[in-house]
Amino acid sequence: MTWTSKLKPSLLLKDGRAIETLADARAVILSLPEHQQRRPYWEYAAPRLMNAARGGKREAIDDASWQLMRPLKADRMMMR
Repeated sequence: MTWTSKLKPSLLLKDGRAIETLADARAVILSLPEHQQRRPYWEYAAPRLMNAARGGKREAIDDASWQLMRPLKADRMMMR
């Protein structure tokens, strides 16, 4: 697997962006202000994304997707 691996389900953001791949998730995290990236829930999700991109199995990608939902919801960035 690589950064082009697809997330299931895609995550829709309030600003109209869709997170469909690990690369999309990385780009969203890197676009956040540094103080926001340092919040514990983002710091928890980020290594899971990297693990999934480093050749993790489908389970690692699914875990990364679920762990990404937590900070997106906490920061009220997701559609739902």
